[in-house]
Amino acid sequence: MLIAVSVTPNLVNAIGPVTIGQLTFTLNTTNHTATVKAATGETITGVLNIPSIVHYYDEDYIVTQIATRAFRDQAGITKVNLPNTISVVGTQAFANCIGLSELPSLCNIKTIGGYAFRNDSAICGEIVIPSNVTAIGSYAFYGCHGITKVSYNAVNANTSSPGRIFYNCRNLKTIIVGQEVTNIPNGIFRGCDSLKHVIYSATNATAGSDVFYGCNSLKTVTITANVQSIPDYIFNYHPLDSLSVRATTPPSVGANSFYIGGYTRLIVANSTVMMAYISHPVWTTFIISIEPGPANINYSVSVVSEDSTKGSATGSATVAEGGVTTISATANRLYHFTQWLDGNKENPRTVTVVSDMAYTACFASNIVDITETVCSSTTWHDRTYSSSGVYYWITPATSYIGDSVQLLYLSVNQCVAFKSDGNWNDSTKWSTGEVPGSGDDVLVVADATIPDGCTAYVNSISIDGGSITIADGGQLLATNSVPVTVQKEVSAATWHAIAAPVNNNSIAPLTSGIYDLFAYDEEHGTWLNQKEHGDFALGRGLGY
Repeated sequence: MLIAVSVTPNLVNAIGPVTIGQLTFTLNTTNHTATVKAATGETITGVLNIPSIVHYYDEDYIVTQIATRAFRDQAGITKVNLPNTISVVGTQAFANCIGLSELPSLCNIKTIGGYAFRNDSAICGEIVIPSNVTAIGSYAFYGCHGITKVSYNAVNANTSSPGRIFYNCRNLKTIIVGQEVTNIPNGIFRGCDSLKHVIYSATNATAGSDVFYGCNSLKTVTITANVQSIPDYIFNYHPLDSLSVRATTPPSVGANSFYIGGYTRLIVANSTVMMAYISHPVWTTFIISIEPGPANINYSVSVVSEDSTKGSATGSATVAEGGVTTISATANRLYHFTQWLDGNKENPRTVTVVSDMAYTACFASNIVDITETVCSSTTWHDRTYSSSGVYYWITPATSYIGDSVQLLYLSVNQCVAFKSDGNWNDSTKWSTGEVPGSGDDVLVVADATIPDGCTAYVNSISIDGGSITIADGGQLLATNSVPVTVQKEVSAATWHAIAAPVNNNSIAPLTSGIYDLFAYDEEHGTWLNQKEHGDFALGRGLGY
């Protein structure tokens, strides 16, 4: 779950910094965003949960940035949970966090500042730089000695000079350069002296200087079948033991793309293309010996979910080189698919197999927990409400109460659809020509009114582009437990807040008690769950 926090200010027009617990926020009143860092003098240990929302003087601020040096030297942090609202990780934001054992999710990150994770030596195993990253500062992962494998998919990341993003990652052994990469930054892997193997899949990319300078252990490079060009000087620093090129047509190559004078064993796709490389005016200068590789290679495609409680992923297969396969992700209830770990957002997704490939499906919750909130007197809407975004809700005009609170993401087949504006009990408004009953799944695509004296029965219900108005004396009953909601008016035009108390399968009049308040942020596509405001009395047309 993501978290939001709030505070009652001492100064009405204060912008910040605002300190809440162990965190300090700088608020931008122009665009209602916030930047976060550790509060002065605070030592943070264990899991660090960054909130997505700050509520300050009846205003909500979206947390979008981790400040420069925000958590530098916080050696006790072991894990960081970033909300999907964060797009910027500032310079030195997590530098010297030597207890940080895994890299925070970068699924929504666009900018990684210089030295952002410097000397975070406990981050271990494989890390993935997704395609959504558009800027990476110099030495961002300098000295992260636990990293053993990097999948680099940033398409065209801007990098400040001198680059050297993974400089001196001494245990980095394998690098995969993704197919969609178009620019490889200066010195990105310089000084990674344990690097042994590079799988190069960038179809057409340029490269800065010193990309693999000082990678003295690099002995094997695989150029996958899709590659059409290889940047000059990219592998020029050390002789290779073997260079495997799977392209049947020799890729265009610079005169200094590879080291000249060392022993380079060139392995090409098959015997029929050997002569094309031997007769090529540039490729022949790199060749000491040439031999065909296996004519047919099968590669493994691994497809997994980041967390099986959030969703599943399918498509794992063994596929012949150059073959095409489809992978897909399915979210569990209360979650939605966001992207694949490499940054691609297609689902289902078709991939061309050029090497062993691994894909991880990422999911996000439809709910964000808010640990505190400031409530002020306001007025509930009590008439008509429409759905927002891709989340569909029952929105009755009166309030309901129960012994449990549920929030469901409703997605139903169009079994019975309310197709044009009018009254619920008008059979001509329904796709089947009949008013639905307690066994029907209902989809509302127009504005429906449940009039006085009418009781509407459904099994489940979803709203897509329509609305439901429950008039005085009208009633809605659901066979299954589904959310019944009341919309609350708030000041920010992009917000819709709703309360969703549910009493199992029935609906009862509202009484005093503890209730939930759910809010939907249209800009960021996020639901917020503001919990446990304490006892309050709420009647139709009243707010809190």
